[in-house]
Amino acid sequence: DFQQKLSRIGIRTIHVQDAHVMMTMMTGIQEGDVLVAVSYSGETKEVIETVRIAKEKNATVLSISQLGKTSLNRLSDLQFYVPSEENTIRAGAISSRDSSLFICDTIYLSLVSCHLEENRRVLQQTRKWTSRL
Repeated sequence: DFQQKLSRIGIRTIHVQDAHVMMTMMTGIQEGDVLVAVSYSGETKEVIETVRIAKEKNATVLSISQLGKTSLNRLSDLQFYVPSEENTIRAGAISSRDSSLFICDTIYLSLVSCHLEENRRVLQQTRKWTSRL
């Protein structure tokens, strides 16, 4: 969802979940790029290693994770936090997932508002194109 929204306003994005693909995609990251890293625990090995590579290549790292002294939070340039406790049932980690979506939507709306008129035109154009389907 976040990738699609950013793409609609002309921000080049790549979304990867597979750890091996993540590592190969890091060959193209460079200074000026932003890596958005998501890990509820803040200790997911694959995410941490990807972040380390991004930092080595001088990319900016934005993280979405639970509040606390986690590896991800320490490595990130900008941190957003989700609830640090889930219900006992943890039915699909509902509160952390919903919080992550809210954070992504807030970032998107902030980016849209930075160039509101230009983004309004782009969004109207993509709405026109998708209405053909």
